[in-house]
Amino acid sequence: MTEQDIEREVGRYMDLPYRVELTPADDGWFVRMPDLPYCMSQGDTIEEAMAMIRDAQRGWLTVRLAKGLPIPDPTTPNYSDAVDHESALVSELSSAREERVDVA
Repeated sequence: MTEQDIEREVGRYMDLPYRVELTPADDGWFVRMPDLPYCMSQGDTIEEAMAMIRDAQRGWLTVRLAKGLPIPDPTTPNYSDAVDHESALVSELSSAREERVDVA
């Protein structure tokens, strides 16, 4: 693969929707891309952490492509175990409305 080919492929992968996980740390934010093993960084602010992870992603992709190693596709997180907060809130509000007693 030529340098131009690598740069073109890096650009293509950079446009894919890789999931980013931000975690508060004592000195700012830790950030990683779970689909890209060991692709991680940190920053003092969320904005800085996001810029740093994009830079780390670019470097990660460039090295993998230059070495002919596979690049995983982004995965879709499974939200089946997530709590539906909106439905829970609507249910609570409906119950509270039914239980409310107007005092005149």
